[in-house]
Amino acid sequence: LLVTKENNLNSINYRISKHTLRDKISKGVNELQDVEFSETNELGRVNRVDPLGITYLRIRGMWGIENPIKVFNYVVPTEQTSEFFVNAILLKEKYLSFPERDRKNLESLVSDNFLIKDIKIKSPNNPAILMDAVLLSYKY
Repeated sequence: LLVTKENNLNSINYRISKHTLRDKISKGVNELQDVEFSETNELGRVNRVDPLGITYLRIRGMWGIENPIKVFNYVVPTEQTSEFFVNAILLKEKYLSFPERDRKNLESLVSDNFLIKDIKIKSPNNPAILMDAVLLSYKY
């Protein structure tokens, strides 16, 4: 997730829409013999899944997202020797929107334990596009 200059979250676009996914599930379930698929607001519902025909299966989206350490492993160092570490990635535009005084104060703290670095990250909407960002990394 990325924070925009308006402090809104940009979510990562899914590669497949809910409607396309629902259609694919419906088509697949309908190809099974003796299975009744019902229309629903969820991804799907299969009726009479037991021998008595009294139970149904609700198909819901259970979306997951990779750990940010894995997602940004190409720009963020994996700290294995420190007791504690924290990394923050901000779009360059967001970082520059902070008052100059605050940025100067932050930059004056740079040391062996605290790093501020310009990086490029993959766009969540198109990984082929690189976006300017700033990495703030602290360890002890």
